[in-house]
Amino acid sequence: MPVIAGRAMHKLNVVKIGANHALILNDEVCATLGLKEGDSVYLAETTDGYRIVGRDPREQRQTAVARAVMARRRTLLRRLAE
Repeated sequence: MPVIAGRAMHKLNVVKIGANHALILNDEVCATLGLKEGDSVYLAETTDGYRIVGRDPREQRQTAVARAVMARRRTLLRRLAE
């Protein structure tokens, strides 16, 4: 497997399915991204190309903010849950 900048690089195959094209992800890539059949992936444009991510980057930011709030307001949230 090729390595660039200390990171593994995986070769993906493009196949035609009807009028669309699809990328074939191997089991290792799916496991790394936490994907299962039927999940969606997101193609994020970067300054040097594209990056495939297993979650919507906006959702990741929202989750990070929510976790930070829950950590700061832990006691309050516990009391509200009672």
